[in-house]
Amino acid sequence: MDPTAYAELKEKALTDRALKVQRGVLFIEKKPNQWRRVIPSPNHKEIIRSVHEQGHMGIHSTVNKIKERYWWPGISKQAAEFISTCDQCQREKKPQKAKDIYPIIASRPFEIVGIDHVGPLHETPEGYQYMIVAQDYFTKWPIVKPTKTTNMDEALKFVYEEIYTVYGKPQQLISDQGSAFTGELWNAAMKKWKINHTPTTAANPQGNGQVERFNQTLVKMLRKKLGARKNQWHLKIPGLLIDYRASVQATTGKTPVELLFGYRLELPIEAKYPIALDELLDEPIDRFQQLEDLHHKRIEAAEVIRKKQEKVKEKMEANKGLATPYQIGDLVLLYAPAHKRKLEQAMEGPFRIKEVGKRGVYLLETLGGNIYKRVGRRRLIKYNDHNKARVEIGETSHPLD
Repeated sequence: MDPTAYAELKEKALTDRALKVQRGVLFIEKKPNQWRRVIPSPNHKEIIRSVHEQGHMGIHSTVNKIKERYWWPGISKQAAEFISTCDQCQREKKPQKAKDIYPIIASRPFEIVGIDHVGPLHETPEGYQYMIVAQDYFTKWPIVKPTKTTNMDEALKFVYEEIYTVYGKPQQLISDQGSAFTGELWNAAMKKWKINHTPTTAANPQGNGQVERFNQTLVKMLRKKLGARKNQWHLKIPGLLIDYRASVQATTGKTPVELLFGYRLELPIEAKYPIALDELLDEPIDRFQQLEDLHHKRIEAAEVIRKKQEKVKEKMEANKGLATPYQIGDLVLLYAPAHKRKLEQAMEGPFRIKEVGKRGVYLLETLGGNIYKRVGRRRLIKYNDHNKARVEIGETSHPLD
C-alpha cells in the first residue's frame, strides 16, 4: 500500500466505521472486534522479515501471524515470495519420502504429552549438550530445557517442575526407550504420580511421532538462526518457542497459545508497530465470554484433529511420487547429510544443472562454472534465488547474497 492510498484510507476513516485512527495510526476492522494496524509501504518487507526470521516458520504460519496483527493489500503473495527465496529455509528442505503415521488423539490440553531428548549438540560454555523436549498432543504447546546430561534425575525433575506443577498431571506420557525413561526410579515415579507411561518399541519409533516431528522442527529452526555460533544454541530457544507457540498448527487450525490460554501472543515486532487493541474496542473485553469461546475452540479443535488424523495416511501416500524433473540452468541444492552434525545443515550449494542425463541423473556445476558431480534426482531440491537473477559470482557454492 503506497502512502497516497494510506492517506486516502485515513480520510475515509471519518465516515467508514470499519476504519479508525488512533494516535495518528490507521486501523481496519477485518472481522467484528478484530482490528488490524494498516501498514503503508515501504514497511511491508521489514514486518515480513521480522516475523519470518523470528523462527523461520513456513508461509502459512508467517502469513497468519501477520494477518492477526496487520493489514495491507497482498500480504500473502509478498510473504510467499520472500519465504520461497529464504536461503536458510531452502537448506532445510529434503526430498520427500513416504512415512508411516501412527495417530494418537488427545481430547484436552495436557492429557497426553510426548517427551524426548535431543543431542548431543555442540557443547555450550555452560556445559549444555542436550535438550529435553516435551509437547502436549492436544494444543501442540512445546516445552524445552537445555541439559548437561540425559540422565533420569534431570528427566524426572523436568517432568515434575516443567509439566506436572505448571500444567497439571498428564494422563499419559509417551517416550522412547532411552535409559532416562526406563529405569526403576522412573517407573516408581510414574506409579506414584499415577501417570500412564507408554514407551515406544524399537520397531515402532513413530509411536511418539508428534514430539519427534517437533524435535526436527526445533533443530531446523536452530540451524537457521545459529550460523557459525553453534555453541550458542541454548540462547536461541526462548525466542524460537515464542514463534512456535504463536504459529497456527496445521492439525488444529489454531495456535498453541490460543488453545491453551485463549489469547493471542504478542510478537517482538509489535514493540515497533504496536496494536493497542483495548483502545479500539467499543466495549471492554468480557473475560467470561473469552473463556466460553476458548471452550468452543477446544471442542472444534478436537473434532478437527480427529478428522485430519483419518486422512493423514492417504495424504502421505499421495506424496510418494518422484521429485519434479529439472532443466538445464536450474539452480538446485544437494542433500548431503553424511558426516554432518545435528546443528549443521545437510544441504550444499546452490549448484546449477549443467546436463540432464538418463534415469533422473543430473550433472551439477558450481556457480563459477566448474563441473561438480553427477547426482540422482532424489537428492536435489529447487533453489530460488533471493535476487531473482542468475549471476556469476566466482567459484563458490555459497548463497547468492
